[in-house]
Amino acid sequence: IIHSVGGPTIQPGVGIVVGGGQRAFLVQVDYRSVRGGAIRNDREPGASQSMTSQRISIGYVMRFDRR
Repeated sequence: IIHSVGGPTIQPGVGIVVGGGQRAFLVQVDYRSVRGGAIRNDREPGASQSMTSQRISIGYVMRFDRR
């Protein structure tokens, strides 16, 4: 009942890792553009939602030394 349609996609982004040693925090921002992309609900004719979106990710990074 719910399906998606779309064409070519581009998703550029940028991130930064703050902190040194074994532990750090990650902040990332990206933007996804889907040409002609839409999510459609067949129960509601004419209702659709764009697949183009922005995203912000925040994470915790743990580094392990391989020796």
